[in-house]
Amino acid sequence: MDQSPAFAPAAYPLDDDGELTRLHPNYATVIRLVTALNCLPFVIAAGVFDLVWNDGEFWPTGALIGVVLLIAIALIIRIPARRYSARGYQISADRLRV
Repeated sequence: MDQSPAFAPAAYPLDDDGELTRLHPNYATVIRLVTALNCLPFVIAAGVFDLVWNDGEFWPTGALIGVVLLIAIALIIRIPARRYSARGYQISADRLRV
């Protein structure tokens, strides 16, 4: 039986410590729009629930939609900033590192 390794070592050292190139700034804008569109059904549902089934006895009118809007705004601001800062790429002659 041959005792050779299952993988072949790289013929050249891999540059995994190199600086990643930042993504285009419009990426954050696109993610912000996608997040806003994903939050829209929840805001609409909260508005319908607040107007139709709330009689003002348990919470004031508009409180539920206000809380949902605050959460949606926080998500729209925070998620794209985190995704944009966490992603990048590096292109070499024979490899793409993401």
